Amino acid sequence: MHASTSVANSESRPLPVLSRKIRDADELEEVIHGWDLDFRHLGPPACGSRLFQAMSLVSTTILTFDNQTLVVPNSKIWGDVIRNVTAQDIRRVDLEFGLSHAVDVARAEEVLASILREHPKVLEDPEPLVKVHKLTDSATQFVVRPWVKREDYWQVYWDLTREAKLRLDREKIPLGIRRHEVRLHGESTD
Repeated sequence: MHASTSVANSESRPLPVLSRKIRDADELEEVIHGWDLDFRHLGPPACGSRLFQAMSLVSTTILTFDNQTLVVPNSKIWGDVIRNVTAQDIRRVDLEFGLSHAVDVARAEEVLASILREHPKVLEDPEPLVKVHKLTDSATQFVVRPWVKREDYWQVYWDLTREAKLRLDREKIPLGIRRHEVRLHGESTD
C-alpha cells in the first residue's frame, strides 16, 4: 500500500465518524465517486444497497445483497455521501413508465393511479403521485411515486412493476418503443 494512501486511510477525518449515525445492520446505499458501486443496471435487489458490517480505523466492510464483501477505505467513505435507506419508517418508490406518444394521457394516469389505489401496501398519506414527467423521442414518460413502509419497499416495487405491465397490456395502452431507421447505401428513400 502506498504510504500516502495508508496515512490518508488512518487519518480519515475522525470528526465525521462522531457526527454520523451508523448502526450495525443498517442498509446503506453508497454514492462513492469513481467506484463502480451502482448496481442499478442489474436491477433489484442488488440496486446499490449494502449491509453495513464493520468499521475499523482503516476501512469499512460492507456486505452486498448478492453476498459480495466490499472493503472500502475510510477515506472514500467519509469523503463522500452515504445514503441510509432504512433510517425512515416510510420510503417513496420511484417508478417510470415510457408509454407511446399516441396514448390518452388522462386514461394512462387513471390506469396507473388505480394500480396504486388497489395495492394494499401503498400508503394513502403521503398521497401517491402519477404525472407525465417528460417527453422523449420514443415515449411519454410517466412517473409513479407511491409511499410505502420501509419493509415493504421491494415487494411493492416488484408488484407495481408487474401489475403495470399486465394492466397496460389489458387496457391496450402501448409502451413507447424506440425505433431506428436503417437505410442501405444507394437505396431510394421513396
